[in-house]
Amino acid sequence: MNFVDFLIEEDVRNNSAWNQRYFILKFNPNCKITPEIIKEEIEYTWSQIIRAPSNESPWNYLRGMYDLSQVILIEDGQILTRCNDLVKSGSKSIHLLSFLLRIYEEKLQAKKGGPIEYKEALRICDDLDQADKVRSAYWKYMKDRFISKFGSEISVEGGHLDQASGGGGDGDTAAGGS
Repeated sequence: MNFVDFLIEEDVRNNSAWNQRYFILKFNPNCKITPEIIKEEIEYTWSQIIRAPSNESPWNYLRGMYDLSQVILIEDGQILTRCNDLVKSGSKSIHLLSFLLRIYEEKLQAKKGGPIEYKEALRICDDLDQADKVRSAYWKYMKDRFISKFGSEISVEGGHLDQASGGGGDGDTAAGGS
């Protein structure tokens, strides 16, 4: 792993080094993947993302770490804060925005998100549509998918969450009342 660290330090955009790092962790029989190792890898990856936020390689590796650990993104409260802080600092990275979109999708799927996350996801789709012209049709598709998947559950008009099955008859509305 020391050699891979060296390669990434020399060139954070070295996709082959990032792939090798993942391969070592996942397939090396001498490497036990523990929660501590995953946490260290996430911290290491984040330090490399800060160096080059528009570099796709560490974002893909970060996704891989969450997938490998079977930790759901929304269970890591720091990751959303870190991503939002990067956006606030002015980063317009396509990879950052698509990672945020994944977080919001997971939150909405787990019923841990509401109108704020829904509106943010739609805004991110619009931002990605403008920033990533090569995949413009894909980001429009993703926006339509969010609308069809979550739009019937969420009312952004009144600032509250309406359940699709009867408009929140169990008192399932957040702040704002009826």
